[in-house]
Amino acid sequence: MITSIVRRRLSVPAALLCSAMLFPLPAQATAVDTQWGKILSLNTGWNLPYMHLEMSFPFVNPDGCPWGGLYSIPPDTAGYETFQSLAMSAYFAGKEVALTIDGCTGSRPKIIGVRVRG
Repeated sequence: MITSIVRRRLSVPAALLCSAMLFPLPAQATAVDTQWGKILSLNTGWNLPYMHLEMSFPFVNPDGCPWGGLYSIPPDTAGYETFQSLAMSAYFAGKEVALTIDGCTGSRPKIIGVRVRG
């Protein structure tokens, strides 16, 4: 009986608003592609299996990660070993790369894609 009363009195926009409040969806960041540029340095360390890249193009930080200057490849990322291998190959061959960034990891922008050209 209560549901029939509620159904009759709520307009569609009000019902959608109530649903959104009861079942919020997580915010989805949008992946961003960087410019093409060379890897200036490869960084690891501090007993963590992260790899950080310093790039020649202007720093891109679409999600406002607290630490700047380097992009991170965290070990829990699908394709982690492939990204590392591709980044090292591009660095040693002097090839240009472009990164796909999405979110933050370890307070730095998270790399979710690496492309090489040349």
